[in-house]
Amino acid sequence: MEEGQKEKNIKKDASLILTLLLVGVGLLLYTYMTKNESNVVEVRVDGTVVQQFSIDDEVTYQIEGVGGSNLLKIENGKAWFADADCKDKVCMHTGKISLAGQSIICLPHRVVVEIKEKSDEE
Repeated sequence: MEEGQKEKNIKKDASLILTLLLVGVGLLLYTYMTKNESNVVEVRVDGTVVQQFSIDDEVTYQIEGVGGSNLLKIENGKAWFADADCKDKVCMHTGKISLAGQSIICLPHRVVVEIKEKSDEE
């Protein structure tokens, strides 16, 4: 293959890759900029929804579960159990959650905290 032909092919490949990258970045920006509804933190005890909060709220909420309690904190777009009076405290070690679909579960108290998209609630 000629040297000039190789340069043309390289330029075509580079422009194709650049175009695909720009389209991808554009789609990501569109997705994040058009999402104007906040996710919801849903608290369930023994399968029943007892409370809901926006993930954007700053909340400290005592959850009375079955046989014990958990302290839920929501701050800076993240939710977590700050305290629990169960033996193993596995729920506290789950860490902070912030994305739709994530959850924290305390099995001894039958408590589930789940982040849901706002559109799921309607």
